[in-house]
Amino acid sequence: MMKIQTETAHIENNRIILPSNDDEVREALLAGDICIFHDVFPQDLCLIAKKSAIEWAKNTPAHEPEKETPPSRIDNWHRYDNNPVKSQTPHIFHAYNFNNLMELPAPIQYPLQMLFQPMIDLQNRLAGTTGDLQNLEADHILHPQIVHYPVGGGYFGRHEHPFEPQKFGLIVSLSQKGEDFETGATLYYNDQEKALDLDDHQKCGSLTIFRYDIPHAVTVIDSDKDLNFDHISGRWSAILPYY
Repeated sequence: MMKIQTETAHIENNRIILPSNDDEVREALLAGDICIFHDVFPQDLCLIAKKSAIEWAKNTPAHEPEKETPPSRIDNWHRYDNNPVKSQTPHIFHAYNFNNLMELPAPIQYPLQMLFQPMIDLQNRLAGTTGDLQNLEADHILHPQIVHYPVGGGYFGRHEHPFEPQKFGLIVSLSQKGEDFETGATLYYNDQEKALDLDDHQKCGSLTIFRYDIPHAVTVIDSDKDLNFDHISGRWSAILPYY
């Protein structure tokens, strides 16, 4: 039976130190539990990471899928998605894709490295993957991504991913409910199609880990407000796809 496990964790030397050993966490994840570790990343780093993504996007034209060929798997790019017609899963968000993070300007790159490098280490430890930020020629590579669900309607419909090769999904919360947004939550669905609501568990700086093939969704963010992609308010997440 799926359940939420919450504990605290911390970072030492770019390595996330879990309160339990990696084998125990892996076993819980494979059984379908959702593991949330609080206080992993400092809130000031979360804020700097958001501002870095915004600053980079100001000087980088947004990708327009209707007009342009798709970016390559090693390009850095961003895109505003407002229920795109061709998408299999309905969604409204602004995605910042840092496929070649090491090529970013140093002031942008550094805080993003501080965020993603510990995530990469933990991903590799739990899943047995070998991703790193330097090797862009491998069959499977990392795709560091920051996703902004804006107030006024940001959301991501129910979806799921193949279990392999990633095995586990990592989500770092870069925003705080009650400060950056008021309504909207992450949902996970069990075998009985019952939704498990993480609304009161995810906090700014926390890390959520889940088995990658569990169906999940992000419900609408502050539907009573006007849609605003250009404000730092809203729900922000850092994720680490590997494919």
